[in-house]
Amino acid sequence: MKTESVAETERWFLRRGVPHLIADYNAAEDVFTRVLPLLTAIFLFSMVGALNDDFSLGENIGVAVGGFGLLIAIWAGVNWMRGRRPLLARPDRVGNLELAVFIFGPALVPIVFGGQFSTAGITVVTNLLVLGVVYLGASYGVLAILSWALRRLFSDVGGALRIGMRALPLLLLFNAFLFINAEVWQVTSRIDVMLLLAALGLFLLLGVVFLLSRLPGEISELATFHSIDEVDRLCEGTPMANRSSGADVPDYPLSRRQRGNVGLVLVFSQGVLVLAVSVFIGLFFIVFGLLIMNVDTLVQWTEQPLNELYSVSFRGDRIVLTEELLRAAGFLAAFSGLYFTVNAATEPTYRREFFDGLLAEVRQSMAVREAYLTALED
Repeated sequence: MKTESVAETERWFLRRGVPHLIADYNAAEDVFTRVLPLLTAIFLFSMVGALNDDFSLGENIGVAVGGFGLLIAIWAGVNWMRGRRPLLARPDRVGNLELAVFIFGPALVPIVFGGQFSTAGITVVTNLLVLGVVYLGASYGVLAILSWALRRLFSDVGGALRIGMRALPLLLLFNAFLFINAEVWQVTSRIDVMLLLAALGLFLLLGVVFLLSRLPGEISELATFHSIDEVDRLCEGTPMANRSSGADVPDYPLSRRQRGNVGLVLVFSQGVLVLAVSVFIGLFFIVFGLLIMNVDTLVQWTEQPLNELYSVSFRGDRIVLTEELLRAAGFLAAFSGLYFTVNAATEPTYRREFFDGLLAEVRQSMAVREAYLTALED
């Protein structure tokens, strides 16, 4: 039987977004059962795929009612095969049969109502993708990771603002002259909005790839401890506090999935910080542009009429918020985020300033894991 401290430690791992650090954590058996309410809602709602523009309103209503009834009948049939009572009871465990019904059951609705075989194929593929996303998201605690990173960021709003203010001089030195450069305004104002978003996504992708390339070394360093006192010190304030982990430094190698889970925590936590800094820089450029960018100058730079979104008069001048300003500020904010990511991860001074606090919390999770596994052995 698990002691209370061990059970609380496992809940602590879940809150930190590192469920794979729990001993004998079986994602394949646990994940789909935990998200059964979500899968149930998707299963029942999927009957809308059988609706067709070629049908009349009355026919579509009939398809919706009949499709819902068919899915309920399939659900009851599975429970009957499993010996569950009542027949509409929610399964207490999701097995291969339930997963097969989730994938192929909704595909029967468009086949029965209208012989829509192509729609049925799309439904099967969609349900497979949904299961894949749900499995990865729930198995690796993506929502818990994101929640933990956001709580950490917003629990100290003053600290977040200080990070933004410390990052501002570095990024302004690099980008201020680009902001008052005509070519930047011409490029961002003339490009199609979808292509502009694709360019911003490219900056995001490069930043993620850069962080991923550094993960193996980061994780190995975070999981290495040089003394038992260091492990005990890092466990202070956690469920494993005041539990001596032995005379020697524990040595429990991380599995591939555990490394992947810890890697997601690092990427998400650093990514949330980079996003916050990028938003801060973007807002600065918007305010800066409102104050110094004259409408006539922008028309001359962009060589086209401006798309004005809002304007206000101040001491005889017009302060105008334009789509062109938002485009230029967004482009430079994304570019600043990439530049900040590289510098904060590689330069010792910036790394200590911006990322070491995040890495220290992940290292604490590694230390708690060492003490937790030792407690299980004892």
